[in-house]
Amino acid sequence: MKKWKTNFVLASTYIAVLSFFSCCTNDKANPQPQPVNCATENVAFNANVQPILSKNCYACHATANAKDFGGSIDLENFEELKTYTEPIIRSIKQDDLRNYKAMPPRGKLDNCDIAVIEAWVKKGALK
Repeated sequence: MKKWKTNFVLASTYIAVLSFFSCCTNDKANPQPQPVNCATENVAFNANVQPILSKNCYACHATANAKDFGGSIDLENFEELKTYTEPIIRSIKQDDLRNYKAMPPRGKLDNCDIAVIEAWVKKGALK
């Protein structure tokens, strides 16, 4: 009977150790953060920039809301948006804000969104 208990304890310990190590090395059990791909090479307004503006800016800077919420720039108006690309970049990067407010007011856009908008502006801010 002692031999059975010893074998059982050894087998249980072996299974526990294997389970522990397989869990620690399994990528699905411990996913690593993946680097963000900002995809700034082929930036297009409708596919890349407009969704960022819609999510983060249109609450105050859309045609219907611009005057009501104090947003002086209507970002849904493409020609007006193109006119203000430089101040928009300064505002969303939140640096050198002597003449601009930090936007959006709830906090800075993530670095990927900023990179996409900057790439779009550098490529001519085309529609």
